[in-house]
Parts: sequence; C-alpha cells; structure tokens
Amino acid sequence: MESAREQALGGWLAAIGASGWRKATLEAAAEAAGLTGREVTTALGDRFDALAALQGNVAREVALGAAAGETVRERLFDGIMQGFDLLQANRAAVLAVWRSRDPGVAMIVAGRAGLHVRRLATASGMQVAGLKGQARLAALAALCFQAFAAWRADDSADMARTMADLDRLLDR
Repeated sequence: MESAREQALGGWLAAIGASGWRKATLEAAAEAAGLTGREVTTALGDRFDALAALQGNVAREVALGAAAGETVRERLFDGIMQGFDLLQANRAAVLAVWRSRDPGVAMIVAGRAGLHVRRLATASGMQVAGLKGQARLAALAALCFQAFAAWRADDSADMARTMADLDRLLDR
C-alpha cells in the first residue's frame, strides 16, 4: 500500500507534468493523488518539497545502483542509469521543472547536488579523500550534468542514446 507521502509526491509530479512547474496547483496535485489538499500538504508539503523528495529518491536509487558491480566504472554506470530510470518514470515533470528556469528550483537542486554526487561516489567505491578526491568529485559532477543533458535530449523509451553517451563520458 502506498503511503500518503508517496501519493502526495505522485500527485505533485502528475500536476507538474501536466501543467508545468509554475502552473501546478495544490488542488491539481491533490486530485491526482486522490487526497485532499490538506492531506497533500501534511504528507509532503508544496511543490518545492516534492522536488526535494524526488531528488532524494533519485539519489537513493543512484546509490543503490552503484552498490553492485565489479569496477568503480561499472558501479557508476549502473547507479547513474538507475537514477535515470526513476527520472524516466517522471519525465514530463522533470522536463517541466527543467524548463521553468526557476531560481528556487536551482537553489534546491544545486544546494543538494554536491551531497548526492558524493553519495554516488562513495557507493561506487570511488576514492574521494584529499585534493585528488575533490577533483574526482568535481569531474563526476560535470559528468552527471552532461549525462543529464543527454537524457533530456533522448526521447526514446529505452534510453539507448543516454546509455551510449554515459558510456562515452565514463571512458573519458
């Protein structure tokens, strides 16, 4: 059984996907979730809280995906692609958020991105200590951003182009 928080998140993502970031309303989110507006607000909060929850879910999936595999490269590939699987399931909402160019969105995403990249690196077994580790984290953050750009441009259901681009990025 789905929790009220998951329902509320699903409702917000449906509303954002249907109406766009700026036009998504609590009423639309509640209707999509099958909850009242008060229940959505109590369980999750507003659309900014929904975005933070989605980002946290993606980060958790990425870390879980990066926990298996023989090499760091394989673990990074698997983790990042597992994150894209979750984004793909919410593609309309993710693209609507991206197109919004909202400064509040940028603050939420950027403010947590470093933590999530470190979590991915640690889960994959990447060495992150010292100056070399910081350089690796910066390179991984740039790689993730480039892979996200590839995902945005890839409208195929199987994400073949995203996988190919990620593979190429990891080879570099």
